[in-house]
Order: sequence, then structure tokens, then C-alpha cells
Amino acid sequence: MTKVFLIVGLLGATWFWLTWKNTPDAQARKALIWKTAVGGLIVVIFLLALTGRIHWLGVFVAAILPLLKQAMVLLLRYFPFLAQLYKKHGPTAKAPDTSTVRSAIIAMTLNHETGELHGEVLSGPFAGQQMADMTRETLTELLNYCRQQDSDSARLLESYLTQRFGGDGDFTQSDDDYSHAESESASMTVAEALAILGLQESATAEDITLAHRRLMQKFHPDRGGNDYLAAKINQARDVLLADRG
Repeated sequence: MTKVFLIVGLLGATWFWLTWKNTPDAQARKALIWKTAVGGLIVVIFLLALTGRIHWLGVFVAAILPLLKQAMVLLLRYFPFLAQLYKKHGPTAKAPDTSTVRSAIIAMTLNHETGELHGEVLSGPFAGQQMADMTRETLTELLNYCRQQDSDSARLLESYLTQRFGGDGDFTQSDDDYSHAESESASMTVAEALAILGLQESATAEDITLAHRRLMQKFHPDRGGNDYLAAKINQARDVLLADRG
């Protein structure tokens, strides 16, 4: 049986190496590592059960865990009241660790701990797609579409592209280049401001100031951040402080 484990391990390592070489960027590679770890664990549990070293119940539990996670995501997506209950009473209700910036075309999630951005296309020809699954060429097409339709979406996407692919690409343009796009940012609601700073409705002025300071440490242009995101974070602080004033 040791030989079987060795053969499976070599095949898995070979597959991982070949896939790693063809994976274009750091974000996609992180997803690959996670998927490989989960898949490898399931295979190991299956082989152990096959040799009688663990009960088949362990195989069943290992197999349904990824399905349970996906089922929870779908439930929260299609049943909004469940999502609200989860936010109020779930394990993460005490303090969100992400912020959300939305435009007409895309939504971007900012991770407070790592500073990473994750995006989803809300409308247009690429609606419904996760940016992590899109290639550089497809994202460039999306950027061109945003530049024609909505300047906020274009600037938000530029920040994601710069972080994901680095500074080697021409992902930024001057305001004059947005000839068919909106020239000014739309006003921000209190709900949008709370989402950007990752705060709840009960947040105090001190909470707002602390959240703003924490995010600016991650996304300030002088620290490698983005002018557009920094402006949105500043705007969110001003909106919330004015609302509580």
C-alpha cells in the first residue's frame, strides 16, 4: 500500500507543478494551493478507508464538507433574509474584516488584513463572472468597456489590475481619456459608506475614524495604494461623520 501512496503522491505533485507553471498570477496560485490541499486530503482519507485504516464514515464526511460550504454560499445568495440573520448572529457578526466598493458595473471586496482585492462583474457583457477566474486579456476587454460606460467602474477595475498584475501594464489613464464615461463620481449613501469602511449601522464616530485610519494604512497611494480607492475611503468617512453629526 505504501507504493500506492507513493505513486499517487508523485502523480499529484506532477499535476500540481504543471498547473502551477501555467497559472498566471499570485491570486490564482493561492486558489490552486487551497484546492490542491483539499483534494489531497480527500484522496488520502479515501485511500485510508480503502485499506481499512479508517471507517467509511470518514470518507463521507470529507466528501460532503466542500459541498456544504458551497450550499451555504448559495443559500446566503438566493435567500437574503438568511444572509441578514447570518450577519447579525453569525460568528463574524461582531466585526467584518472586509469592505465592499460598488460601481455600476463591478463590485470590489477589500480584505482589511491582507490588503487584497477580489472583484465580481455586476453588469455588462461579463456579468456574473468572478475576476479571479478571468484572464488578463478578458479583464482588459472589461476595462475598455468600463472606460466607455462608467468612469467609476474603470478606476475601480484599474486598482484591481494594478494589484494583480503589478505595474508592468498600462492600466491607468488620465481623466481626459474617459471620453464617453461619467465625469464625476456619484454621491454616496450611508449604506455604501458603511460597506466601504466595513462597519455596521451602530458604528460610532470613533469606530468610523479608526476604520478609516486602518484602511488608509493599507490603501493610501503613498503606500502603494490607489488614488480612487483612497478617495472612496475618505468620502465614506466624511459621509458617516456628517450623518452622525
